[in-house]
Amino acid sequence: MNGNAELLNFIYQNAEMGEEGASKVLEVAKEEEFSKVLREQVSGYSGIRDEAARMMGERGMEPKHIGRMKKFTADVMIDMKTMTDTTTAHLAKMMVEGGTMGITDAIQKEKEYAQADEEVLKLMGKLRKFEEKSQETMKKFL
Repeated sequence: MNGNAELLNFIYQNAEMGEEGASKVLEVAKEEEFSKVLREQVSGYSGIRDEAARMMGERGMEPKHIGRMKKFTADVMIDMKTMTDTTTAHLAKMMVEGGTMGITDAIQKEKEYAQADEEVLKLMGKLRKFEEKSQETMKKFL
C-alpha cells in the first residue's frame, strides 16, 4: 500500500470508529442538547468517511473497515463504562477521551505522511479539525 492509500485508509477507519463510538454513546444519552451534538458528530464522521471512500475509489482502492475485534472491544468498553453511569458529564468525558486518541493518531499520521497528495492531506486536516472542534464542544458538557 502506498502512502496515499495508507493515509486514506487511516482517515476512513478513524472516521468510522468515531461514527461508531458516537452512535453507541447516543444510544444511552438522555439530555437532548447532548444527543443533538452526538448526532452532529455522527453525521460529520460519516461525511468524512464517505469522502475518504470516494477518494479511494477514484484511485482504484477499496476501503478497509475497522476490524471486528477492534469494533467489538470498543463496544464492550462503552457498555462497561455506561453500565453504572449514564450522566451527560460521564458520557462527555468518554467522548473527550476517545477523541483525544483520534486527534493524537491524526497528528502522528499527518507527520508520517507529509509527502502524501495535497487532496489527501487536506482531508486529513479536515478530520483533525473536526475532531478538535468536537473535543471543544464535548468539554462544555463536562
